[in-house]
Amino acid sequence: MHKDEIKINQETVKELIANYFPQHVNLPIRKINSMGTVNAIYRLGDEYCIRLPRLQWASEALLREFYILSGIKGITLNIPKIIQTGTPNDIFPHN
Repeated sequence: MHKDEIKINQETVKELIANYFPQHVNLPIRKINSMGTVNAIYRLGDEYCIRLPRLQWASEALLREFYILSGIKGITLNIPKIIQTGTPNDIFPHN
């Protein structure tokens, strides 16, 4: 899709889960087909959703979203709770 995007597959997601959420390594991982082109989206079991930015600028946008959403109080919308952001490593180069 994008010439400079990171290729993300189920093995990448499994490695990230093992590093960040070892307690969830046995949950099934399922790719979500999306019309979007800047994030890869996977389900982890029935409760979690994983969004991985394919591009550097998308990573920065996700971090802004995390900080904005974590600061909103008293809102009546059902906004997914962000439970973890990553740090660049050998498995995945973006946050």
